[in-house]
Amino acid sequence: MPFSLLRAKLSFRTLYPLIRGLLVLGIVSVSMPSANAQQVNKPSSLPAVALSDTMSGTPEEKLELRGKVEINKGTIKINAPEVDYNVLSDTASAKGGVVFQQGKDVIRAPEFNINLNTSAGYAPFPEFFYAQHNGRGTASSLLMSENRSQVLTDVNYTSCKPGQDDWVLKADTLTLDNASQTGIAKGALVRFFDVPIFAMPHFEFALGNERRSGFLTPTVGFNSVSGVSLSAPYYFNLAHNYDMTATTRYMTKRGLQLTGNGRYLTDRLNGDARVDWLPKDGLLGTQRWGAFTHHKYSDGNLSLGLNAERVSDNTFFADLTKTLNAASQTSLPTELWGRYQASWGELNASASQYQTLQDANNSIVAAYARLPVINLTLKPILWNGLKFDFQTQTTRYSHDTLTQGRRTYALPSVAYDYRADWGFFNPKLALNWAHYSNLNGPGYAASANFNRSLPIVSLDTGLVFERNASWFGRAATQTLEPRLYFLYVPFKDQANVPLFDTAQSGFSFAQIFSDNVFIGQDRIADAKHITPALTTRWTQSETGLELFKATLGKRYYFDPQRVQLTGASLPASISSVSTSSDWLFAAAGQITQQITLDVAAQYNASNKEIVNSAYTLRYNPSQRQLVTVSKRFTKDTQNAVDLSWQWKLSPTSAVLGRVAYSLGVPSANLPRGTTESLLGYEYDAGCWIFRVAANRYSTTANTKATSIYFQLDLSGLTQVSSGSLEALKRNIPGYLPFESKPTWTYDAFRPF
Repeated sequence: MPFSLLRAKLSFRTLYPLIRGLLVLGIVSVSMPSANAQQVNKPSSLPAVALSDTMSGTPEEKLELRGKVEINKGTIKINAPEVDYNVLSDTASAKGGVVFQQGKDVIRAPEFNINLNTSAGYAPFPEFFYAQHNGRGTASSLLMSENRSQVLTDVNYTSCKPGQDDWVLKADTLTLDNASQTGIAKGALVRFFDVPIFAMPHFEFALGNERRSGFLTPTVGFNSVSGVSLSAPYYFNLAHNYDMTATTRYMTKRGLQLTGNGRYLTDRLNGDARVDWLPKDGLLGTQRWGAFTHHKYSDGNLSLGLNAERVSDNTFFADLTKTLNAASQTSLPTELWGRYQASWGELNASASQYQTLQDANNSIVAAYARLPVINLTLKPILWNGLKFDFQTQTTRYSHDTLTQGRRTYALPSVAYDYRADWGFFNPKLALNWAHYSNLNGPGYAASANFNRSLPIVSLDTGLVFERNASWFGRAATQTLEPRLYFLYVPFKDQANVPLFDTAQSGFSFAQIFSDNVFIGQDRIADAKHITPALTTRWTQSETGLELFKATLGKRYYFDPQRVQLTGASLPASISSVSTSSDWLFAAAGQITQQITLDVAAQYNASNKEIVNSAYTLRYNPSQRQLVTVSKRFTKDTQNAVDLSWQWKLSPTSAVLGRVAYSLGVPSANLPRGTTESLLGYEYDAGCWIFRVAANRYSTTANTKATSIYFQLDLSGLTQVSSGSLEALKRNIPGYLPFESKPTWTYDAFRPF
């Protein structure tokens, strides 16, 4: 193990033993190579190089180095006033204020005993820094093992920068296991600004960014229907392809809730399962539970799946969740499905039924059970520019109170799709055939049967004109795209057809260019109309990125539509129905680099009024500075404004929130008032993040709930649960949470 001593006194008496020592150590290095000599990065495979003021001892066995001693071997570096080096065992004993470095890890101690070959060592009263997870602190003793794991006793540990001990983990022993990337603390106590906030006899946490078992960030909150609550999730990294989170939540009004959530992923299978359980609700005095599971199997062309969700009672979500989206769930599926894909097409089959959660003040009709649904879609056939499609489906509908029966339909079609730079031309001919059988319900004789067959003829065509232009100073290409859509469907009275899964489609551009004004297959509207539309768009000249798009369109009827969703069809001669639809307008894109706009409106020219509109304006000048304002209006149904924001006040803090406000709809007896509100604040101190948010929302038609929660994430010790941020992401479009990681590095510790 070659040894160089460069700061010796330059006299013959001094130089002679130094040169002799170098030669002897070089002979030892050659004659006793390390077993890992070929692994260049291993300390044992590299020579030890030293600098010192003086040296004494026997170079073949032991050397005493004094003065400004520096020893380097691979990634190891030792600085100390005194070092005794054992040549045979490759060990060093340093005293007098030692600085030990391995890579970017730093340990300072009054003494340090280290095996340079294995990195095993011991130091009393060390001060340490570990670069991988920015952890630092002090301890009574440090024991390093050969795999670079450390055992610290009577330790103070933090990830905050030097001089800022905002949070400290105190422990009787702390094991930093680099093999499993886990920290294990025994007799642990966490202090935040010197206030005890957490204590456990045994505590594990992750050291790196990879998944590791350990506690996620606890959440403290208040809910007006559940009281003060404390949630403590623990993450189990069971294997690389499956894991589990167990959460204990205590609510002062309702008691203890236990939640287990597991996930798995294999070559063919993936899925998750969650169980919520309250042994006894403190307010209701009953046991409450929820079970949710989703699984998928894939093997080549075959896929199978199971989705099942059930809860113990109608108000489970309203009482035990924290957000409006969760509290407003009303229909929970149980579904078994399968799909087979082949070169000839795709075959789907499923069976599903639903648990319907009823609001005592606003009951809803339960969904049909579909037992089963079988759907066949053939691969399109292309021949001389023609495209042949075929789809068929058969479904058995079951319900406790509504009409039951089976419906089978088929949709063969042929189309010609021609597209060029100047435009497109797409005629299409289709046949909608349906057969209803075994109908059983009000207005139907036992096992009633009937058929329906309707041809559908359409033509969709358009042109494209373009020119060079500019968009707010940016070079752009502007297009002008006139479009014409013609649709013909003959009338057939369908008043006796049951409504299994059909509803009125919203009036939109997607609808006026489709072949049916209804969603579903139980009503096929008669049609003889033409729809002209005009679109203009600006695209960036260099990249082709669409900057802005606007479309205006209207439908003109040759004959009024007679088929209705419910009730009898209209008579053949109708004089009171308009010969044209309302105007539709839509525009979306970037006004500037910071401002985006999305507008949709439906205008009734006869009454000179807007009957439906949606406006969204977003201002996003920089990261974590975002304001979104939207307004939605539907005549006699809705008139609401929604404001959401995340606004960075400084590089380390931001305010966030959302207000949904109803402007009132007198005709629908909807009053003015706030329907949902959220206000929050988050602060990133570098080694910890604090969030607080208050949310008020409706749980049922006549009741509201208020929830407040607090979250403290200690970087390097806890990890944020993804579920805890979902409420903010759902309420605030574009929300970007602060990252929990220290803002200081090894260089800040180095000069200490």
